[in-house]
Amino acid sequence: LLLGHLRYGTSVNFVSVSCHPYARKSIWPTRNLLIAGNFNLTNTPDLNASLTERGAHVIYTTDTQSILEEIGFWLDEEHDRLFKAFKDQGLEGMAVQHEISKHLDVGNVLRKAAKHWDGGYAIAGLIGNGDSFVVRDPNGIRPCWFVRTDDLRSEEHTSELQSLRRISYAVFCL
Repeated sequence: LLLGHLRYGTSVNFVSVSCHPYARKSIWPTRNLLIAGNFNLTNTPDLNASLTERGAHVIYTTDTQSILEEIGFWLDEEHDRLFKAFKDQGLEGMAVQHEISKHLDVGNVLRKAAKHWDGGYAIAGLIGNGDSFVVRDPNGIRPCWFVRTDDLRSEEHTSELQSLRRISYAVFCL
């Protein structure tokens, strides 16, 4: 899986740490998260306040960090729920991680994370177990195009149609 995004220096400046993807790291594969996207949330202070109310120590005040930490929070919650369930069933070691990876409900994580997002977004992400996702705002403020090859072995997503013009397959809008 490849994940990348050209991020213009609109929110911080023109240095490499301002470039996507952004990472949230953990020793647990199902808690590792990379995101990249085209987005502008209008309620970032409210989202950060919500994270703080849950006990987080918010360091940055950008919408990128809010999105990363909100998805990460719900990813952690899902991981913990599954970890407890499989430990209660008597699973140990790598068997627990295998079952968490197999049963991780990424759609539910994203629905909970995006519930209070206000603004436009088209976001792609990778989770450390190999799961990937693409999510866009329900109002279609940010477009999200995709191409799937005829053999279903390749799929590309973008918020800028121009980047898909080199591909000769049908293009669809999410």
